[in-house]
Amino acid sequence: MFVGSVNVLRKPRGCCFHGWKYWAIERQERLERRQRHVAFRSPSSKTGRPSLSMELSDEVLTALIVGGLGTIAGIGLLAFTEVQGERGKARGRREPCVECRGDGQVACGYCQGRGKLGFGQYEKECSYCKGRSTVVCLNCGGSGLQPRYLDRIRPEDLMD
Repeated sequence: MFVGSVNVLRKPRGCCFHGWKYWAIERQERLERRQRHVAFRSPSSKTGRPSLSMELSDEVLTALIVGGLGTIAGIGLLAFTEVQGERGKARGRREPCVECRGDGQVACGYCQGRGKLGFGQYEKECSYCKGRSTVVCLNCGGSGLQPRYLDRIRPEDLMD
């Protein structure tokens, strides 16, 4: 209850001293809450809701900047990869295969290029290469050209 500009304290129900003490603490907490709430209000705001122009904390600002830069870097990496893929397709496959040296055939690993298994009277035809002692190169698929993912930069490519 207000009398003039002085706030008159009304005694809470009950007549013990503790009632006054708890009531004063409760009143102080309400005043502090009201002051905190008013601190967030913009001068033109009548509703008491926080304004949108509140300052961002350093952690939030840092997180927003890092997130934005990460997004830009990710998009840039995707664009770079796409351009490199197009260049690789245009360049084609020109280099000889590093495994078969351009022949398309490699020595059979099962019989070590002999075409036969066993020794002496126990020799028999290799079941993997069928006695031919060579098999199709698994790296180039028999084409003799190096796959695109194995392209290497030669020193001659860097010289002008």
